[in-house]
Amino acid sequence: MSERIVINTGPLIALGRMQAFDVIERLPYEFRCPPQVENELLTGAALCE
Repeated sequence: MSERIVINTGPLIALGRMQAFDVIERLPYEFRCPPQVENELLTGAALCE
């Protein structure tokens, strides 16, 4: 079983700007995104539209 890691908004935004989300899939970890982080990302995306 892989180690679980909680990820926050900053690294997700950085990976998105670099178009590098595939990096997460190659790492030997299971990343968790809390609901608060998901809400932050969705709110930020809505503001950019």
